[in-house]
Order: sequence, then structure tokens, then C-alpha cells
Amino acid sequence: MAKAWRNGANLVLCARKKERCLQAAEELQKLGVKVLALGCDVKQPASVQEGRRCRQQFGRIDILINNAGTSWARPSKR
Repeated sequence: MAKAWRNGANLVLCARKKERCLQAAEELQKLGVKVLALGCDVKQPASVQEGRRCRQQFGRIDILINNAGTSWARPSKR
């Protein structure tokens, strides 16, 4: 990913706590990275739609890393 950024790739940070994304985006922008910070909770469908802003702002997605999840009220089956 670092090589992609050096070659001009844009970055979208997306997490439940948008404040953390904004803090990281500020640091990355100092390094010359084009960054969009979003807040998103995968348990909220309307919140997930916020992710469409990345295509609106940058036009495409080159690399996508998804680390979203949720917990259940009961243990999963084995």
C-alpha cells in the first residue's frame, strides 16, 4: 500500500469512530496523501451508504481492505 500511495493512490479511512479517521487523515495529509475520512457503522444501513462518497470524490477504488464486523448476542455455531 505504501508503494501505491507513493505512486499517487488516494486513501479513504472509514470506521465507527470518525474522529479517529479525521486524526489519521490529518497526519497523512501532512505527508501529501489525498485522504477522505468517513464514519461508518456496518450495523446501520444508512451509515454504510456514506461509503459511496469515496467514488464520488476519487472516481474509483484501487485497493479495498475491509475489516468490518459485528458481534452477535449469542455464540456462533461450531
